[in-house]
Amino acid sequence: MDTFFIAHGAVTVVVDETVPAKGPNGGPIPKWASDFDTWVKDSLLNGRYMRTNNYEEKVPDAKKNHPSLDHFFPLHVALGAVGHGSKAKLIHHSWTDSVISYASYRFTAAM
Repeated sequence: MDTFFIAHGAVTVVVDETVPAKGPNGGPIPKWASDFDTWVKDSLLNGRYMRTNNYEEKVPDAKKNHPSLDHFFPLHVALGAVGHGSKAKLIHHSWTDSVISYASYRFTAAM
């Protein structure tokens, strides 16, 4: 039986530092947001899912990217649902208000 599961959050989200969009791509993306987004992407695409645990101790500016855990926990729920040995694929990547990354990943369970 196939299962379809959706977890919704944001890779970066700092509402108090949003910059209103200036054109289709918004303003410049701060380095701390871009670095965190890249760290998550590299961790997921290389199958190093355990790196995302305790991320706030592993990544500079993690607390700046996620002042509270509610927007990052859906990633952990998705990883738990798909199980060990799954494969991640980046299927969408966009930014809103310069600091909110809507990177979307599809996880395929190991057979």
